[in-house]
Amino acid sequence: MTRLLSMIWRDEAAPPAESAAMRRLFGLQVWPHRLSSGFPYDDVVVSGKTGTLPTLRNEVGAVEYPDGARYAVAVFTRSMVPVAVLPEADAVIGAAARIAVESLRRP
Repeated sequence: MTRLLSMIWRDEAAPPAESAAMRRLFGLQVWPHRLSSGFPYDDVVVSGKTGTLPTLRNEVGAVEYPDGARYAVAVFTRSMVPVAVLPEADAVIGAAARIAVESLRRP
């Protein structure tokens, strides 16, 4: 998934106009409690797509920093209980993404 996201952000997955359309759709993500919850900063842009089934909560996306750095992120979780609302699992997605990206940003 991160390879595909990287290709979309570099206009390698499709022609530039179609890649831009995909990026725009990712940017319309309305669920702020998963991936973007790990990046609560005004100057960091998070674009993503969720995937949810009874025991699965996933999100893939891109995290863009004001210095121009961009990171493709994919976090997949599985729960033992098939419930519709599981805030702890949603929060883990943002936390895991933040930990991974911060480790890549270290000099």
